[in-house]
Amino acid sequence: MMDPGTAGGAGASAPLDGTGTASPAPAEAAMTADMAGAGWPAPEAMTAGASTMLDAARAAGMAGTGWPAPPEAKGAGPRYAADELFLSLREAILKGMLKPGEKLTEQRLCDDFHVSRTPVREALKQLGIEGLVETAPNRGATVIGFSKRDIEDMFEMRAAYEIHAARWAAGRMSPAQLEMLEETFEFMEFYTAKGAVGKTIDLNSKFHQIIYDASQNRIMQKILTSYQTYIKQSVKTRQYLVEELPLLLEEHRAIFTAIRAGDAAAAEASMREHMDSLRRRALGR
Repeated sequence: MMDPGTAGGAGASAPLDGTGTASPAPAEAAMTADMAGAGWPAPEAMTAGASTMLDAARAAGMAGTGWPAPPEAKGAGPRYAADELFLSLREAILKGMLKPGEKLTEQRLCDDFHVSRTPVREALKQLGIEGLVETAPNRGATVIGFSKRDIEDMFEMRAAYEIHAARWAAGRMSPAQLEMLEETFEFMEFYTAKGAVGKTIDLNSKFHQIIYDASQNRIMQKILTSYQTYIKQSVKTRQYLVEELPLLLEEHRAIFTAIRAGDAAAAEASMREHMDSLRRRALGR
């Protein structure tokens, strides 16, 4: 078990990843893992990764178009692959850079992203599957996005799945996952005491991801990960205040305590209370 009190010290020992090698502190590891899972480079790579003139031109070119920078293409140089184009367009829609009703023509996307029509069509098809655009023959795609009602419904659906995940995790979590959950919670305590809002929120996401994995329900894992992405990118919530971190910590303490005890009913009740509180903070109700 890690001593979170050493996390910020210059001579602190890094946590071990289970193989005996040092790994980043959970806050940084959580953020890196989340971004890697979404296909995006780590934050430092966004600015320091332009190691060649081509990389620099690529980043500058996309900044000029106003689009989100692409994730690093595997073997594709500066060009977007279909999945990378999909991620960038999805982010632009969820963050309001592309407004409902706005037209997305193949030619516009080909010009802006320097790709052929094939990845554009594939990306638009995926956006259609996710309900973010509507396509019509010979008319291209039209942005739909999410309405306020859609966001409220997502919170309701996410809460229902999170509650089930907590219940199942209480009975299915492995010793290794429980140790990881405990370590993550201890670092939440440490960064809450320091008033480090960003690191605490990163750890919050990691805490929930461990529960998703421990539920051993692959379909639900994917659904909940998608809901987290949609809600994070589309809800313009106010920033957490330092004064609110202790309440957030106590909500997670109750969840952790119930799961550690293998108490499925208590885990369900604690997660329900946390989801209700999250909805009130995010939507003001």
